[in-house]
Parts: sequence; structure tokens; C-alpha cells
Amino acid sequence: MLIDDTILVAHRELSSCSVEFLYYISKNPELLNRSHYKMLAKHDQSTYEFPGTLQPWPTFINEKSKNKMASSALSVKKLIAHIPERVFLNDCEKMSEYYDLPIDAIELLMEEAGTEFLNSRLGRGDFILSCNNEFKCIEFNITPNVGGSEVDLMEEQYLKVPAIATFLLENKVRRYPSQLFMTLLQFILQLFNRDNIGNLKEVNLAIAVSTVARYAPISVRLKNLYREALNNFDTRFQGDLFISDVKDFVIDGNSLFANNKRIHILIQVDSSDCSHLWFSLAKQKRLQLYNGPTTQIMCNKLNLALLSEHQESELFTYEERRNIALHIPWTRKTVPGRTSYGTERVQLEEFALRHRERLVLKHALKCQGQDVYIGSCTSTDDWDHKVRTAFKERVWVLQEFVPSQRYYYQTGTTGCVPHHVIWGPFVFGDIYGGACARVFPVVGNQGVINSARGAESSMIIEVKE
Repeated sequence: MLIDDTILVAHRELSSCSVEFLYYISKNPELLNRSHYKMLAKHDQSTYEFPGTLQPWPTFINEKSKNKMASSALSVKKLIAHIPERVFLNDCEKMSEYYDLPIDAIELLMEEAGTEFLNSRLGRGDFILSCNNEFKCIEFNITPNVGGSEVDLMEEQYLKVPAIATFLLENKVRRYPSQLFMTLLQFILQLFNRDNIGNLKEVNLAIAVSTVARYAPISVRLKNLYREALNNFDTRFQGDLFISDVKDFVIDGNSLFANNKRIHILIQVDSSDCSHLWFSLAKQKRLQLYNGPTTQIMCNKLNLALLSEHQESELFTYEERRNIALHIPWTRKTVPGRTSYGTERVQLEEFALRHRERLVLKHALKCQGQDVYIGSCTSTDDWDHKVRTAFKERVWVLQEFVPSQRYYYQTGTTGCVPHHVIWGPFVFGDIYGGACARVFPVVGNQGVINSARGAESSMIIEVKE
């Protein structure tokens, strides 16, 4: 197994353990074969089925790397939460025009949704660790319905793989266990306790999904974790966790019920025709709802364009402008006219047509890699057509392509090759919860790294160094 020195440096930046794992594989070349990790692909009725494919090799990061990623994610999320107040002065008409959403929808979304409320939502960013070793945010999904939140379960699966368990034991690797779900519960309970009207002692939490059966293998585990979180937070609190179909919720009076129990906290994973009714209960302080309809604004890729455009604006503090420059790649909404690119002033549409190789075109509202076009991976004719369409529809963004650091991961039946990595840090309010990684081989990559397009999920293991 030949190891490129440049890629080795990238691994060393993550942790010394990341380098040690590569040497471990080199000394045991049979571990290049995917058959040694087959239990990661094992699914039956008793096990939770992970979406997509698990990459056989985990990703080892140290506390320094984790803190850098966490700081980047928290900074960007806070910047996005400031946009309605700083950029639009909470003017619903201006927001309606910019986001191309009906004004009554904007008014509903923004009712009682100040900066503090917006920053308290749940989300996950997509970051690239650039070649200058800075985390660049290519999108931020402020919604509970994001991939990778199964990291606690993923960790258990990885630790059962003999090859990985042996490496950890032989190298006396000390690690921090993943506690994403417990961190989420603790955060939610803190907010509930702060806003607890009437000093309720029963606190029931429901997760609204469209396929309850998928969660059956882990429902007891999640219930036990919730009871543990309740007990640790306040022994006077009692309650239960329910995973319920979005169709099985009932509103009686001014309260929400599922399984004949009043629900006090609702995490809406999948969409429902009743979402507006749940939001109404949340406005009455009868329900704590995550994330509610604010998702329509907070998940919009136009937010990154707004931050990028205001990188030099006094609407943001010096520290905030520094964070924009550090973590937000050049991004613009596809509207005709002049704009800045570095020290230049350019006509945006003309610039987009002339500089295909350095740009990415994205629909502002699509997810899972849909309607994302990497200029360097798109033919000139196709790119020209996509750009002209985007400038007509005006719900797209242009973003400067950010080259990724490369890392070795297992590939195919046997072997390893350099991969691109998308880092997915989870943020709950102003708390970092954990992260996932999506990886895709450099060779043959069409630019978009997404599980829906064949990217694999790698467990991030934080090690003590």
C-alpha cells in the first residue's frame, strides 16, 4: 500500500491516530478487503437499517480538529439566524421578495421568531475542509430531517468490527464516545424547562416520522435514553418518548396527543399536512416544536449568498465579517447585474458563463444533491443552458468551487484510494452535538458528494491525544 505524502499530511492534521490506522492497514494488507467489514452491511429485522452505505474505515479526529469544526459550524449557524434582523430588519415584504415565498407564509414563519429563537433550532451543516485547512460551509440545513443523525448507532457497529476493535486495542486508542442523541435531549429539556408554563412535571416527547417500522429496532433504546435524560436533568420530571406516524397525532382542545398521551415536545422529522396546526400550538406555548415552518427560510441556500454579499458590510461586526470570510465561499443569487468577485467588479451572468470550471450552480431549495451542477464536471453547452435557466428562475445560487483535502478510504472489493470528504457537524441551538462524514472516491467523482448519489458514510471517532 503506497501512501502519498501530501495525503498523509492531511491525515496527520486530523489526528496522529488517523495516520496510525493507515500504517496498521499497510502492515495487514488483507484488511484492504471489504469482506473484513461485512457486519457494517448486515441488516435484519432486529437491526436498524442505516440509509445509504457505511464506509468500512472510520475517520479519526482529535479534539483540536473537532473543536475547529464545531466552532465553524456554530459560527455559521449563528450568522444565518441573524439574517432576518440584520439584512431585512424583519421586513416580511422584503423577505418575501428575496426568498420568492408568499408574504403571508413569511409572516407566519416570522411571527415570534426572533434571532434567539432561530438560533435555537436544530441543524447540520455541510462543510469542506479546504486545501488551506479551513472549514468552508457549502450549505447549512437547519432542520431535524438531515442524514447522519444515527452516529451513535454507527459507532456501535464500527466498534464490533474485529479489524477496528483490534486496532484500537493494540494502539491503546482512547476515544470519546458518541453522545449525539443524549446531547440533543439535554438541549431540548433545558429549553423546555426555561419556557415551562405551569411548571409541568410530565414531559412527553414525540418524534413524527412517516415510516415507524424503520425505527422499531431502536425504539426501546431511545425511550431508555430519554428517561435517563429526564432523570439526570430533574428527578421530578417524568415522561416518555414516542416514535409516531405523522398521521397519528390528534389535537384535542389546545393540546397535541399521540398514543393517548399529551405531547409536550415534538421533533418533526417528516412533513405533515397538519404542520401549520402544530405550529399554532407552538405559538400558544402549548407545544415545543422542532423546527417548525422556519425551516423554509433557514434551509435556503440563498442565506449563504446573503452572507457572502455582505462580507464587508457593517451590518455585521468585525468578528462576524471575519467568520464570513473564513467559512463562507463566494456565493451569489442568480440575478442579473454587477457584483464583486474578489477585488473585481463583474457582470454576474457573463462571469458565470465564462468561468464554468471554478463555479457550482445549485437550486436554493433542493436537497440530497438534486439540481447541483459542478462546472468542471458539466459540459459547456449543458452549463450554459443551466445558467441561463437559473437567471430566469432566480431561485438558484452560484458558488465558488472549494477543492477538498483528500483522504484514504477503502474502496471496491479490495483496495483503497483517495476520497473527497464532506463534514456534517450537528448543531443544537448553540451546542455542538457531533458529526458525520460522507466520502466519495476522487477518481470518477462527478462533483456532488451525497449518499443519494453513492457517497458512503464514515463514522467519525474522536480520539484523546
